Amino acid sequence: MTRDSEFDGAVRAFEGLRAHLEAVPRDCELLRILCDEGFGASIGRWVPMSAPPAVFERLFLDLARVDFAWLRRLRSDVLAAASDGSGVVPELVPFRYSELSGAGTADLASRGEADLAAGRWGVIIFAGGAATRFWAGASGHPQARAILSRYGGNAPKGLFPVAPITGRSFLDLFAEQMLQSGRRHGRMAPLVLMAGRATRDALLEWVETSLPEGFDRSLVKVMVQADHPRLDMDGHLIIRADGSLVFTGDGHGGVFKALLDPEYGDGGVAGWLRGLGVRSIVLHNVDNVAAMALEPARLGFHARGGFSMTMSAVLRVDPLEKVGIIAMNRVTGRVEVVEYSVCPVQTATAVDAAGRLLLVPAHINTNLVELDAVRPDLPPTLYGGKEVDIGGRLVRACSHEMLNQSLAGLLEPSRVGVLVLDRDRYFQPTKSLDGVDSLVTTREWLARRGID
Repeated sequence: MTRDSEFDGAVRAFEGLRAHLEAVPRDCELLRILCDEGFGASIGRWVPMSAPPAVFERLFLDLARVDFAWLRRLRSDVLAAASDGSGVVPELVPFRYSELSGAGTADLASRGEADLAAGRWGVIIFAGGAATRFWAGASGHPQARAILSRYGGNAPKGLFPVAPITGRSFLDLFAEQMLQSGRRHGRMAPLVLMAGRATRDALLEWVETSLPEGFDRSLVKVMVQADHPRLDMDGHLIIRADGSLVFTGDGHGGVFKALLDPEYGDGGVAGWLRGLGVRSIVLHNVDNVAAMALEPARLGFHARGGFSMTMSAVLRVDPLEKVGIIAMNRVTGRVEVVEYSVCPVQTATAVDAAGRLLLVPAHINTNLVELDAVRPDLPPTLYGGKEVDIGGRLVRACSHEMLNQSLAGLLEPSRVGVLVLDRDRYFQPTKSLDGVDSLVTTREWLARRGID
């Protein structure tokens, strides 16, 4: 079927579409683009012929903000993966790493403290994710229900009251740490929250109402990552009954594109940070209370090594642990972080001549990056098979996400540092309300350290 005939067929088939286009003629061009890009058949796949004009009004509002080049690449990748399996598995070999312990740590800490006093560092927290796994058990948890009641189904995970006694949230704890660092070093580091479209307002409210006393609000920015529609596993747009598309964020690697977005002024948020004297940033997940973003020795390691990017890691303890593995791609000669979801078992469990795990560092997504190394063109990673609820029907969907650690693969290996840290001190993820890596284990961790 030609694109013109697809356009004409859609207009003939849907009375509500015809009525909408008569009321909003400019959307004819958007429908032609949809058909030209090969997504015209998505309408008939999801929208009943009896759908009223309001459904199409909502659909075209969403289509108006779609990046079709992004969707074109996503569709190509998902169809290619369906035809040839899981794709090419990289040939991985160990990459050098250092450990933050022993002699020299005090010197590294001194360097880090000097850079903090000079105002070199800023912090970016990935605070915009949907946290669907975390909120999944909310119906049986009063605090979770209260947060969802206040902010809706897209409540920021960072505002959950994680502290066992005071009820301080993840963001409250991080801001307090930064304030203490600023007082100790005589210079406050600026804070950037990367939000999603749905979480932006709640995070702005937190900035206005909940920063610890003494934390200058002018040193905080909230920036919004881009989002894109998901496709089903056949490469079609997914359209809800009300005409809306199913969007998802472009991944935490979208932080670099957001930093350079001119919407936030000349030079973007990166330019704002440079204007404050910042030259390096620490990026970390909102749900790792042990991130310790401004820990001086790690900052000193990064600076002394002259790295453009330093990835924090812990030692892998379980060959099948659900972590990304840091290694060198023997073919490309570049550093990669291979996610557990695509890493073959034989690679994850490979051992050396002494029977020890061959690939040791596990990436924990607390990364140090030079502002001069920031670039928006990270290669997207395909995620497939996520189930989304469409009117009570679970639909397997796919998306492209950028991962901030992919920046390492665009750098010369000599510019990449890997620092292995003590797991118990630096890595305490909170992925669910109970079970492993949950609110329960995080509150136990906080209690052991007297943090309430």
